Amino acid sequence: MLVLAGDTPLIRPKTLEALIHVHHQEKAAASLLTARVTDPTGLGRIIRDHTGRIDQIVEEKDATKQQRILCEINTSTYCFEPTGLLQALDQLKPENRQGEFYLTDTIGILRKQGHHITGYETDTPEEITGVNTPEHLSMIESWLLEHEPTRPTKAGKNS
Repeated sequence: MLVLAGDTPLIRPKTLEALIHVHHQEKAAASLLTARVTDPTGLGRIIRDHTGRIDQIVEEKDATKQQRILCEINTSTYCFEPTGLLQALDQLKPENRQGEFYLTDTIGILRKQGHHITGYETDTPEEITGVNTPEHLSMIESWLLEHEPTRPTKAGKNS
C-alpha cells in the first residue's frame, strides 16, 4: 500500500518506483521515503539504531534537542504491507504533546514487533517540499519553471 501526502506535488514517478522496488526487494513491512535537508525545522526526524536501521520517526514537537539536530527527515511517503499496517494502526495511542494519533508512530510499532523497516533516500530533496504556505507555493512554482522541460506550444514550436 502506497501512502502519499497530498501537499507534495513534485514527487517524481521514478522516486515512487524506487521506493516500491526497495520495499519489495527488502521484503519490508514498511518502507519510507527520506531526505536530507539543510533546515529540518518543523519536520519529523528519522531515528536510526546503532546499526543504521530505521527505528522510528519523531515529530519535531516531540523530539529531544539532540534529535532536532538530525537532518534526515520523514517525507510522509510510505509503502506498507497492508496487514502489518492495519495491526499497527490498532495499537496507535495519542501519546505525544498534541494528543494526536500519528501515522508515523506505526513505524516504531512495527519495528518493536520485530518487522523489517527500510528507507529510500531521495537524491532530490526539493521534490518532497510541501505546500503549506504561500512562500512554499512560490518556491515550488519557481522550481518548476527552472526544471520543467520546454513544452511545445499549440503551433508545435518550443516556447
